[in-house]
Amino acid sequence: MHTTIANAATLFDLSSVTVEVPFDNVEIYADPLLGKVFYNLLENAVRHGQHTSVIRFSYRDNGDSLTIVCEDNGVGIEGEAKKHLFKRGYGKIPDTGCS
Repeated sequence: MHTTIANAATLFDLSSVTVEVPFDNVEIYADPLLGKVFYNLLENAVRHGQHTSVIRFSYRDNGDSLTIVCEDNGVGIEGEAKKHLFKRGYGKIPDTGCS
């Protein structure tokens, strides 16, 4: 997982952002498009976070499953907007679902 996140981070300019992936021994079996998921998380944190300077990945071992966590220190998403995040077409940028 560390390598996949690191590879995604090399695909655009993160010169003013620290990307923390404090583990290197976690392997998951996933679709090859997982790298695109990490890329999108990084890009969204930078694009919409306004002043994001740290993006941190972590995980929680839930016994029979694993939760991957991505956090940043950007401005965040307003409470009301969070309710609609995953609704198709939500947001202000046409054809992306993003605001």
